[in-house]
Amino acid sequence: KTEEPGCVKRQREMEVKWDERRKAKAEKEAQKKAYEEAKNKKKYERVMGMKIPEKPRSTKAAQLKVEQVREARDNEAKEMAREAAREAARKKRLREVGKALQPIIDATYNTAGAGAGAGGDDGDAEPGETLKQKMRRQKREMEAKIKATRPSLIQRLPGAPPRAKARGRAPPAGGA
Repeated sequence: KTEEPGCVKRQREMEVKWDERRKAKAEKEAQKKAYEEAKNKKKYERVMGMKIPEKPRSTKAAQLKVEQVREARDNEAKEMAREAAREAARKKRLREVGKALQPIIDATYNTAGAGAGAGGDDGDAEPGETLKQKMRRQKREMEAKIKATRPSLIQRLPGAPPRAKARGRAPPAGGA
């Protein structure tokens, strides 16, 4: 048998150690898992073996409180069901009204040039005007109205600077 170099021999020794550690770890985990399962099984058997009295001991007041809580929960559940039914009926009515009004809305939008005439006062609208043209015209009219009513910068300027006004109100310095 030929002699192996030192590094190869060392590598094999390390691999053996790693295998031993891996096996020890797996065995330890298996023991831990078995212990946990036994513990859980014992707990389950203890709970299942407990005697539950056929007639639990409680006072009349405690029974009345339990009944009140049950009634309150039942009433709350009934009220929630009523609310859900009301909401569903409301949505159904709105859906039906929407379906009934849809042809009228479509006709209004189609005949009046993509929505012109459907929204408010259009007495001064031109007869073949599209919605885009109408919006631009209204924007121009609004800008003209704002320019006419807004004071200019010069009109908004105060007559004198605040410092000069303050000097005018102050008593003269050094005189008495």
